[in-house]
Amino acid sequence: MKGSGYMRQVKCRNCNTKQDINKAHLYIHMPKSGNKQNRYYCTEDCFNREQQDIYMLKQCQYWVDDLFGYIVINNQKNKSIKELIDAGYTRQEVYECMKELENTIIDSLNYKKIDDEYSKIQYVFAIIKSKIREVTLAN
Repeated sequence: MKGSGYMRQVKCRNCNTKQDINKAHLYIHMPKSGNKQNRYYCTEDCFNREQQDIYMLKQCQYWVDDLFGYIVINNQKNKSIKELIDAGYTRQEVYECMKELENTIIDSLNYKKIDDEYSKIQYVFAIIKSKIREVTLAN
């Protein structure tokens, strides 16, 4: 098939559009296992947007860890962040809302005195979910 003019198509990891392999932006990823992985993107800008999304997700996770004073391993942290993203908010908007509501959340946690980690995560994200729309509209 190579001689018949067939061009191999690859899918962009970020936006899932199909692109000719020769026109796609190639990023070589080296995971901890040491096995080289080729990752294709339709443009360099698409690659940069994915990297920014990954960075903002990590910022959201670190924010929760900082709030609790330790690394929160409970998967409910990630599920709660994902719920906000699935509701249509960007990771940037979620992080900006977290930062803006930080003092309110700290005051509420000090008032409530919740000991259970799961309940504390639920309470923090209930505050964020109730305020995120007005925070994003204000910004």
